[in-house]
Amino acid sequence: MENFAIFLVGRGVSLGFAAAALPGPLQAYLLNTALTQGWRRALFVLVSPLIVDIPIILAVLLALNTMESVLPNIADFMQVVGGVFVLYLAWGALQDYRNNVSFTDPEAPATQQTALGTFTRALILNAVSPGPYLFWTTVNGPLLLQALERSALHGVVFLLAFYGTFLSGFLVMAVAVSALRTIDERLTRGLILTAAVLLGGIGVWLIVGGVLALSGL
Repeated sequence: MENFAIFLVGRGVSLGFAAAALPGPLQAYLLNTALTQGWRRALFVLVSPLIVDIPIILAVLLALNTMESVLPNIADFMQVVGGVFVLYLAWGALQDYRNNVSFTDPEAPATQQTALGTFTRALILNAVSPGPYLFWTTVNGPLLLQALERSALHGVVFLLAFYGTFLSGFLVMAVAVSALRTIDERLTRGLILTAAVLLGGIGVWLIVGGVLALSGL
């Protein structure tokens, strides 16, 4: 496998793991659903990002392509912005680690509802959350655009690496929670700390790479 494809796989896997490991509204809803209704019902939550992210990805790619004709360095600039955003996420993950934040929200447990109700609620939760919009605009979008500039296959490789890791992480956690009916606090802290370290490294890489590209080095 060529070096750039290996790079894309590494970035996709790292970002996918971090996205799955960081506590958030979708993750809390997924795990609460697994706790109260089983992992099979949680699958309806798990697949919702695939649907909600499609228009976001298309809109981001269109916007970046359009802006590149006016501002040739927009992708490099967005890479720097994305690096700052990722460092912000890493800092938030460290705070979650220090504060022993739970993956689930005990104040808002998932109630018994139909499969359609679970799926609809997950779609709405994704659609109104700012996370996917910010993440694809500043981090994944520029990386995907770089991949597509090489070939469509490179773009597919990046998407498979990211979503394969992201959804696999969600699935493993949902199955484990459904079987154990609890979440080990040590595992929670370990995942959050790992995500923070990965995000910190990726954030620094994005900023350095973007600055070098903008300066023509």
